[in-house]
Amino acid sequence: MSPGGERLAPACLGGSYTCVPLFSHGETLGIMRLRPAEERAEFPAELRPLIPGIVRQVSLSPAGLRLQDRLLHQSIRDPLTGLFNRRRLEDELTAQTAHAAASNRPLSLIALDVDHFKRLNDTFGHDAGDAALVRLSAALRELAPPSSTPARTGGEELSLLLPGHDLAAATAVAERLRAEIAGWTLTHAGIALGQLTVSLGVAEFAAPLSTPAALMRAADEALYSAKRQGRNRVVASQPLNPEAWLTLTPG
Repeated sequence: MSPGGERLAPACLGGSYTCVPLFSHGETLGIMRLRPAEERAEFPAELRPLIPGIVRQVSLSPAGLRLQDRLLHQSIRDPLTGLFNRRRLEDELTAQTAHAAASNRPLSLIALDVDHFKRLNDTFGHDAGDAALVRLSAALRELAPPSSTPARTGGEELSLLLPGHDLAAATAVAERLRAEIAGWTLTHAGIALGQLTVSLGVAEFAAPLSTPAALMRAADEALYSAKRQGRNRVVASQPLNPEAWLTLTPG
């Protein structure tokens, strides 16, 4: 053991080296290995008292990086579902709409809301509601195409930003998600929760929906239209006529 309490490894392979674990706030970050410059030379005894101080300084760097990663994760992720949060979605929406405007590449947004979610919470409790959201969020991640941004925007509301997808392609993604969820029979803690359904609104970034706010508003309005029409359906906003709607009803 060194004077600072670090465990030092024995000589190996005919030479000498010292291994010291890197700790920070009680967490093991890795191992630092020190060896003499000359092959097979003994590790200088006079340097051993300096090792604890060196280890403490070296530990600060990976500890700081891990802390940054955790803070970044907390700032952009929803803690319950692991999806991106509204802040990250809005940042990504700003970047993707700028790219779509410059490149003429299609971009669409799906807004999703769980049908009768308050009734589920009131009947079975918030733990059951949380479990349903976690399951639904996992399905959203699984069906989300590469480079898309699945997010929880609040409560039982989820979104999926789809770069490279026009209105028809995004509507097809929304319908696959609706059909997948409608086929579930959920249980929680051994209690049957019944069927879970969702309503979805889809909008494409195209005139007159030429800003991030307009795109989000159009997707939300399409979602509200799906709710008014009976829920468990997909409604797509028509890009050149926001007052016209294309509705997909369950077959």
